[in-house]
Amino acid sequence: MTIDYSIVIPARNEELRLPTGLRRLLSILERDRTEIVFVDDGSNDRTFDVASDLLSDLPHVTLVRFDNNRGKGAAVREGVLRASGSVVAFVDADMATDPKLLRELFSALQTHDIAVGSRSLAASNVHSHSIRRAFLGRALNRLVRQSTGIRVSDTQCGFKAFRAPVARLLFAASRVEGFAFDIEVLNLSYRLGLSVAEIPVDWTDLPGGTVSLLREPFRIVKDMIRFRSSWNDAAPVHAVTISTVAATFDNGACEAVCDALGLDSALVLLQLTGVAILLPASTPEQRFELRDRAEAAYPHSGVTLDEVPVSSLIARSRALVSLPPRRFRS
Repeated sequence: MTIDYSIVIPARNEELRLPTGLRRLLSILERDRTEIVFVDDGSNDRTFDVASDLLSDLPHVTLVRFDNNRGKGAAVREGVLRASGSVVAFVDADMATDPKLLRELFSALQTHDIAVGSRSLAASNVHSHSIRRAFLGRALNRLVRQSTGIRVSDTQCGFKAFRAPVARLLFAASRVEGFAFDIEVLNLSYRLGLSVAEIPVDWTDLPGGTVSLLREPFRIVKDMIRFRSSWNDAAPVHAVTISTVAATFDNGACEAVCDALGLDSALVLLQLTGVAILLPASTPEQRFELRDRAEAAYPHSGVTLDEVPVSSLIARSRALVSLPPRRFRS
């Protein structure tokens, strides 16, 4: 059965808040079509056991446990790269953002590559009595916009969704393991010319969190300074290239190629003589299998396995076509 939605849940020491949060999520899930990828980021309480019990009756569940605390960015990256759905979202374990709004995130992926929840939008309902949190949040968002060019008004809301090939590309290229991972991923998406929709949320500042409002903003700024905006050291993106000299490729032609290859959604790089189907975070078996399908579908074209540097994708961002999952296409 095809999995439509993958939801990644990173968690650390959430034994007490997890039952309420997961029950809120489970109450709105389309269970047969949704996969949960739960990543325990080195908890030293019963977080993993609680999650295992609560998720045990779901048909599509992946449970991951880090031996040591590696950071929220590392946990989300691990979950995203293990996800198998057509779209991939991540949410905070406490469900501070009402999970009912996942439908709004997924709907936005019909027309955008990425959908992010934003507490800064006028239509959002934010329930918090912390003046310090509000001040630090506004200051951080202002710094991010000024230093990166990102136009998202709230980079740190733990409520984001991506078309699956987009998610795999962004997280495979990311390096930050702490809370600045959102900023790194959104910065790369901005440089690649990917489209981002902001969705108003209903967010509640729940008690019992372990994030320090004093330390984390400084760690985020430190990570922002350390991550390389050029991504020259990121692993290249594997691709299957189909050379067709006579074809003029546009979005419609790319769609036809992906349909012929049986791809649900895809990232396609337009070439002078054809197209490169990008396969970020893929296995050799997946690449060989798609190459064989391409050779069968286009027997008179050259089909090759290639690698494309992330820096080259940034430089050629206008030639990058992102196709939504088939069910989203008109």
